[in-house]
Amino acid sequence: MGMSLPWWKPDEELLAATLAEIDERAAEVRRALAFVSCLPDQQPGRESGIPLDHDRAAATDHMGDLLDAVGTAVFLGASDTARDRLGDLLDSRAACDLAAAAVSRLIEESLSPALSGLMNDIYELVAAEDGDRECLEERIVDALAERDRVELAMEGARLLCGCEPELDDDSLAALASFDDLLRAELWRTLPLGDRRAARCAWAAPRYRERLWWWFRGCDLPHTALQDMQTVARVIHLFPEARQELERMLEAEQILDSLCAAGRDRGRGKVISLREYLLRKFRPKTSSSGETRQMFVCVSGPRGPYDLAASHYEEKPLYQTAELTVSTDGENLIVDIESPEKPLADRPPVLEAPDHAPLAARQAPEPNRFEFPLSNPVFSAPEAWLVVSLTTSERRIRLPFDERE
Repeated sequence: MGMSLPWWKPDEELLAATLAEIDERAAEVRRALAFVSCLPDQQPGRESGIPLDHDRAAATDHMGDLLDAVGTAVFLGASDTARDRLGDLLDSRAACDLAAAAVSRLIEESLSPALSGLMNDIYELVAAEDGDRECLEERIVDALAERDRVELAMEGARLLCGCEPELDDDSLAALASFDDLLRAELWRTLPLGDRRAARCAWAAPRYRERLWWWFRGCDLPHTALQDMQTVARVIHLFPEARQELERMLEAEQILDSLCAAGRDRGRGKVISLREYLLRKFRPKTSSSGETRQMFVCVSGPRGPYDLAASHYEEKPLYQTAELTVSTDGENLIVDIESPEKPLADRPPVLEAPDHAPLAARQAPEPNRFEFPLSNPVFSAPEAWLVVSLTTSERRIRLPFDERE
């Protein structure tokens, strides 16, 4: 079960090394893209495509290393920092195509070949003698580490491109096949014990469930399967105890359902961005249950303004030193905080799948922009809010993920 741990902090050495890796690999990718873009489709005296394929393969390797580092930074809770360091590579068509090729290649060359050996080792682990167990465990951990690499690369591609990587059908099928087979036999990896928990403990709590092959059941002891044998023996000798076992199983299921319901109440199952924003927003009510009109005086560099148009108090949703995103129940509002300024003629934009980009309208107050929630773009389940400042560009994913 995922838990929010407010005291969690990323490993500073790992984060610093990861950001340095992003800088180094991003420079390599830029050079590779510039070189490949200058290559002709054919070179005289050579078989068609061979030099080009070779150079593109090298560029794909560089991109794979970059995506791994970017995905690691995201899982460490440093997505904004990673985005800043990518700079001109963000949303580059050539970079996104190369990213998809890098993820597909990783699946084809690393993940798929590991599958058959992994399944054999998992089956043998349960009954392995102590002398063989250590070698088996190492091979299983190494094979599952390839699945880590794919997940981190895909997350890196999502940040780089602002959307899911466009993988070919063969790669999607190979990944789905790997995951389906692994899920069915994952219980056999329980003898790995604390090693499973350690393999996902480095990531921010909100990302650990994404590493489900390590996270699921990582709180169980390494003796869990031996305990199953003990339970089977108990039920065999004392059939009357089966009812107690079923009661315990039902209690576990109810506990999981209650925890899931609590998470749903906290963040809601998002059907649309409009529903998400309205759920996040709560009007103030009086003791009689009637909505009270709220007049909020905001003072600051922009001067005092009364916010009472919709009878609701604004609800902040996302805040940094540069900007604040909020809603008043009728609009999604973006405030650019002083001393930052919006880029001239570039209002904030919402980009959602299957919708045309929506530019924000300028509000009467300086450096304030609004998106009406009635616009069809808010029927999408997710979107990117793009805010262009004089010093940088911010891309913020909606719905906001507020867990650490």
